[in-house]
Amino acid sequence: MHNDLLQQLRDIHAPLPPYFWPPAPGWWLLAALAVGLVCYALWRLIRRWRCFAAAREACSLYRRVYANLAHNEITPGQYLHAANALLKRLAIFGSGHGCVRPLTGTGWLRYLDQRHGSNAFSSGPGRCLDHTRFTLEPVFDQEALHALLSRYFRGERARFWKPADSGS
Repeated sequence: MHNDLLQQLRDIHAPLPPYFWPPAPGWWLLAALAVGLVCYALWRLIRRWRCFAAAREACSLYRRVYANLAHNEITPGQYLHAANALLKRLAIFGSGHGCVRPLTGTGWLRYLDQRHGSNAFSSGPGRCLDHTRFTLEPVFDQEALHALLSRYFRGERARFWKPADSGS
């Protein structure tokens, strides 16, 4: 009888490995947290993208206005008025700076300088946006103004990737 019992014994073996599914409750919590964070980040990104739609649109419109000037479809005076109108619309509706609505002349140029971070509007090629645009045949450096306005619009569009600045 003793031999029969020993014959029935088997070798020692390792238990089966645990199944990967279903995961432990801690993994479910971690997955829910990760999904929540991804959804929140996506919501913030979409919201920020929509906020800067005006800057992207203004940049696109400015390129069209300049192309019209380059193809002689509009006069330099019309170009100045259209560029100034785009700048003003972007400041009021895109950036939410309604306080610039009544600004004209040097006040408007100072605002653009402050927003651009230089004095290129009040004492550079952008000063033609002051009262020069109201003359019959405005004289200004088209290439320098185009370079300045392109940088300005690109800068406004690039603010999308920068952290929100509550002071501007």
